[in-house]
Formats: sequence, C-alpha cells, structure tokens
Amino acid sequence: MEPVVIAPPPLLAPSTRDINGCLSYQQEAYLEVRQAQIVGCQSPTHGYCDNNHLDLLVRSMDRSALERALGAVVRRHESLRTAFNGPSTRVVPWVAPVIALADASDAADPIECARRLAVDAVMRPFSYDGDLLCRATLIRISNDEELLVVVVPHLVSDGASIARVLKQELQACYAY
Repeated sequence: MEPVVIAPPPLLAPSTRDINGCLSYQQEAYLEVRQAQIVGCQSPTHGYCDNNHLDLLVRSMDRSALERALGAVVRRHESLRTAFNGPSTRVVPWVAPVIALADASDAADPIECARRLAVDAVMRPFSYDGDLLCRATLIRISNDEELLVVVVPHLVSDGASIARVLKQELQACYAY
C-alpha cells in the first residue's frame, strides 16, 4: 500500500484591494451594543467579555511550528488583521502572532490551574484599534500534555467559524 501524502494548504495571494472603509451595519451595531455592554458576559474577576475561543488538548507541541501555523492562518484572514477605529476600518500590516506560554505543571492541581489560566486568556479584552485580533496561549499541564487556547473576538468571527475553520486550518498548517 502506498503512503498517503498530505498536500499543503493552498497559498493565497495577498489582497491588493483597498480595505479601508466603513463598518458593515452588523459590525457597527455590534460595536455600539458592545460599548453599552449589552452582549457578552460579565464576571466579577474578569470584567466584560464577548470573545470566542478554541481549546485543543495537545501532546508535545513544537512551539515554532505552531507559531508558523497560526501566522499562516492570520495571514490568510484579513478579518484577523482588521483594526476598528470608530465607524471606519483598516487592515493592519501582517504581524506574526506570538504564542504566550503559561505553565501549570507545578501546581497542586495542574488541570484546575490550566483551566483558570485558560479562562484568564479568554476573558482578557481586545483593543479593536490596533490589537492583533487573534491570540493564543499554550498552557503546559505536564511534560507531554499542553492546552492550546486560541481567542478571537466575536466582532470578526463566530463560534462555529473558530471551531471548524480555524481549527482545520491551524491543524493543516501545523502538519505542513
């Protein structure tokens, strides 16, 4: 039987169109509602949050390969590089995402510590006027077990997209 060869994901050419412009009606309404803190959730320890997240329990990740994979995903999706300044938008230059590291392995209960660190990562708000709208934290639970938490604000991605599209692309780019 012949071995199966997995082809790399197709490369997308950078967009040359002018993205600077106005918010969509939905984005404008969402930002107004968000400023009024009507959507999202309120936590006494973390404040207000309306972020989507992807949690993957992984074994012994290659951090540099993971950063390259996340960078490829951010490069492919303009929404993750869009800055929102009042009623206007602009695509910011591509910046390689940095994966934050956290270590829960020395805690008395590493699973509970990892859960708390993941909640902290998800609940931290984004600055829409220039922040990279995708961030990741790799939490070490043990020598061979880690939790990858990828967070994207709801303004640029819904839960279904982050669960399916982002996960599939991240896995494909990491495998390549």
